[in-house]
Amino acid sequence: MKKPRSVWMMVPAAAADPTLQSLIPLLESDDAIIDGGNSYYHDDIWGSERGYYHTREFGELVYDRVEMPATPEQKKRLAKLSPQHVELTELAGDQIQTVLTSAPGNGAPIGGLKVVAECGWFAARPLGTVRIHKIYAKSFRGVDQLRRIQEEAQTIVGDALAAPSREKS
Repeated sequence: MKKPRSVWMMVPAAAADPTLQSLIPLLESDDAIIDGGNSYYHDDIWGSERGYYHTREFGELVYDRVEMPATPEQKKRLAKLSPQHVELTELAGDQIQTVLTSAPGNGAPIGGLKVVAECGWFAARPLGTVRIHKIYAKSFRGVDQLRRIQEEAQTIVGDALAAPSREKS
């Protein structure tokens, strides 16, 4: 399957936990497991409570995006950034694992930059014909960590766009 992958899980309630536990080691940080629920609503309530305990153990998954002003020239530079433009080695206190400018599945350019760490990730891309770019961010450790990722992402992108004459290879 091309990455990121989505797994739709529809199993009886008694098999949900063992199935989930068997799937987790096979997936990566951008993959998703969707619990398709059960026909008996008490099982759905039980599943939502189980999700609460999972969040307590592993952290709350949160996502947000922000829009930032960008000139047409900055948008062009953003679309052409390379991993070498990211000079930091940490994102929100965690080691940066990878910096992407192309999709892992098919190698197609993403038209921007994605920085991945254990705590979460951010991606920055120019937006159409309007004078903005967007920074998308996901945290695996709750809202406070998400805000930190967003702040650092704005700094990383801002630094990369600040010097138009700086070319990195």
